[in-house]
Amino acid sequence: MGAKGGGDWKQISWEEATDEIAERLIQVKEKHGPESFVLAVGTSGVLAGLDHDIGKFLHLFGSPNRLVDLNI
Repeated sequence: MGAKGGGDWKQISWEEATDEIAERLIQVKEKHGPESFVLAVGTSGVLAGLDHDIGKFLHLFGSPNRLVDLNI
């Protein structure tokens, strides 16, 4: 992996991408604690019902930090 525009990026599968994201989230949680993580949801997310899913994810992750901004 390299800098954006550096030509070092490669296409990966969705499975590889989700595995990489999961690993990075684990690293953040281990290094900084679950409280270091926040997710935000705006009006469209609330209307689409994503606020509940975000809350559930944060609860499982161990973070109390959810930002709901109905102006975004």
